[in-house]
Amino acid sequence: MDTKYSVITVIAATLVVFTILFISLIMLKSFGKWVTEVRYKNLERKQKKRELKAAQAAAIVPDEETKEPGNGEEIAAIAMALHLYLNANRDEESEIITFDPLAPRYSPWAQKNLVMKRVTKK
Repeated sequence: MDTKYSVITVIAATLVVFTILFISLIMLKSFGKWVTEVRYKNLERKQKKRELKAAQAAAIVPDEETKEPGNGEEIAAIAMALHLYLNANRDEESEIITFDPLAPRYSPWAQKNLVMKRVTKK
């Protein structure tokens, strides 16, 4: 069998291909680690920003304990408004529901007596 390439050439080409594959896998793995580190740093930075905003918002909003207790007029006004809204007179309905039954669609596949054959013994 005459081949154009010698055994040494084939082995050398195979080694070159495997070396390139091995180096590319190492590079991809290191790139993946770098991307993961950058992502975690970005998440940590966002978390710190959120915590800072929450701390600033907590400093601005007064606590419930420091709020002055109301005399009940506000609560009574809200309760009365809800009562009037929920019990408002609306259009009266007859509460009678009517519907027209749908005519069954004819389907020969649904009728078993047309699909099944009768087997009689002789």
